[in-house]
Amino acid sequence: NMNSYISESILSKIEESGFTIAMSKEIILSREQAEAFYAEHKGSDFFETLVENMTRFVEAIFLGQKH
Repeated sequence: NMNSYISESILSKIEESGFTIAMSKEIILSREQAEAFYAEHKGSDFFETLVENMTRFVEAIFLGQKH
């Protein structure tokens, strides 16, 4: 599936840059979480679209460490 391909592509780029993935997690942001995370953009023309898009899909979070 496309999300799997994108995740693998991103992980490859991270690893090629000399990082290893120490931890990963998939989450779905609530509207409140997305609004808090992107609070610096509140009032901008794209804020509402940004929040809608970030709450629509599963997000992958990675914690990397440099070799």
